[in-house]
Amino acid sequence: MNTKEIMNNLMNLSTGGYFYKDNCRINYSSIYGWYCKDYQNKKIKTYIITENKAVEIIDNSLVD
Repeated sequence: MNTKEIMNNLMNLSTGGYFYKDNCRINYSSIYGWYCKDYQNKKIKTYIITENKAVEIIDNSLVD
């Protein structure tokens, strides 16, 4: 899949999110928009990101 397909799936389907690296995922909420949940140092850090940042994160994950 490409970035656009992944983002469309996240926006239109009820998914668990897209893991863009180990213990880090991106998801979409109709209320909050794009957000990440990263598990680091035995804690979950949740933060909201812009759509442009979501594109960047997904693009970078596909290159690796």
